[in-house]
Amino acid sequence: MKFYRNKDIEQITSIRLAEYQDKYGDIGVPPVPIELIIENLFDLHIVWEEIGGIGTDSTFGALRKVNREILINEHKKHLFDEKPGLLRFTFGHELGHWDLFVDKSTLDHPRFEGFDIVPHFSYRDTIKGKIEIIKEIISNPEYRQKYLELQKHFDTPTVASAVNRYSSALLMPKALILKYCNSLDLKNWPNLYKMAEDFEVTISALTVRLQRLNMIYISNENTIHASREEYYGQTSLF
Repeated sequence: MKFYRNKDIEQITSIRLAEYQDKYGDIGVPPVPIELIIENLFDLHIVWEEIGGIGTDSTFGALRKVNREILINEHKKHLFDEKPGLLRFTFGHELGHWDLFVDKSTLDHPRFEGFDIVPHFSYRDTIKGKIEIIKEIISNPEYRQKYLELQKHFDTPTVASAVNRYSSALLMPKALILKYCNSLDLKNWPNLYKMAEDFEVTISALTVRLQRLNMIYISNENTIHASREEYYGQTSLF
């Protein structure tokens, strides 16, 4: 499994955005048109479908690779309605799987008939939760063998990290972030909430992105600082 560093993810998403803009025009202001990128640049289709069965309780989206489809779980519609940014992040997450990890040469040769819908654990899932699902499945002999074959497709921490960073970088490109933040006070929570609204992402996704870009640092007390060094410099005064 390939390991992607942050600079790799930034480079790949920058190339994809440049390819889209060359064909369809500049993305001058947020939000990034993620659905158009999926459909027009990658020739993938977004399909809403009930994703059920063993191990799918926490599944927001999945890939049906042979049909070039990104599936969105209808069972999670209420969550997507409450947090539209979560839906867009799911789009980016599944696109990250496609762009970074899918071997396109194998698409005409699915490994298991009827198992081309592969559930992907979202960034909200915990290690404990994954373990509980695994235990539930392998305790049932009927599913054990197929599960052992399918287990390799579940998100490992390395894969989950890569596709989440991909989604973040695609939805919040560094250049667009810098342009938007020109003269903006990033240590003001209302400004960040407005920014998240404009980029159509969740506030948690935005703050993670800004911290990864070293533009802010959020302390355990939920206070915003220009940097980690600034925060610890202040605490040393007390």
